[in-house]
Amino acid sequence: MGRRPCSATPPSWFKITKYNKAKDLELRGWYEQFAIRRLVTSPRCKEMFPGLVDCFLKRIKVNPIISLDMPVPTATATSGGAGAPEPTVLHRAVQREGKFATYLQNIFQRRGTNTWEESAVRPCTVDDYFLFKRLIEPEFLQNTQTAIDNNTNIDATIMDEPIHWHFWFPTSMAFLAVDLSLPDELLSEHFNKIVAKLRKHDRLGYFKNSSNPIKTSIEKWSDNGVLPYIDLVTIWAKENNVRFSIPRIAKTIFPGYGGSEDRIRKETKKLAELVISDKFLYELNAHVGSKEEKTKN
Repeated sequence: MGRRPCSATPPSWFKITKYNKAKDLELRGWYEQFAIRRLVTSPRCKEMFPGLVDCFLKRIKVNPIISLDMPVPTATATSGGAGAPEPTVLHRAVQREGKFATYLQNIFQRRGTNTWEESAVRPCTVDDYFLFKRLIEPEFLQNTQTAIDNNTNIDATIMDEPIHWHFWFPTSMAFLAVDLSLPDELLSEHFNKIVAKLRKHDRLGYFKNSSNPIKTSIEKWSDNGVLPYIDLVTIWAKENNVRFSIPRIAKTIFPGYGGSEDRIRKETKKLAELVISDKFLYELNAHVGSKEEKTKN
């Protein structure tokens, strides 16, 4: 069944004034908005974690400028009796999807554990191990496990590949093994070499230029209505199998401004596609983390 003609009107929940606070977002806030939109548009996330996706979609309709600490819109508190605080977006997500939502919290907020404050370089934890089992492509994991159990020959090159190459959910983390019996000087030398190799041989091409922070333009994202375009066109229209004409989109996102059709075509649409791409989010996350580390130090 094809998509219907360009005759759609915006849903009742969509109010352009809800996006006014976007202009006050700092870089970390913009990253969270884009990362959440990437998650809810991921077919694999919709399939494996429908409760998590539904949680964020409901939050977008109520208040599209999302904070992971905002209360979930519910008629009554869900725990603790009368007067109990409503669960936050992230807490509800954890209730529905368990550990995976905690993993997302670490992605969005770059939080290491309380034990390991150096989140950029840290030990691979027990929590990581169990998350790996959920993040590795199911078919690859099953086929490899079957081959090992049956003592079948496995291609040695595959077994030697970095584990993050086989994750179905994008992550900027590469996990290393460190021989603590060796002196620090040698470890530092090997660390620099292996990081260079991982960047050079990255299959997706996301990390080769991570040492060069992405050029960001908060004003450009805000002025060109990127978030309302994503929510209305990229998410809602596709979910409901409808289409908006360019004039309708321009009138909805830029009310009171004539001649905005070219702006939608040349700026807004292209930016909306860019900011929820994996490559952009990887680079933006690295840029945010770099700024925060400099501020902390």
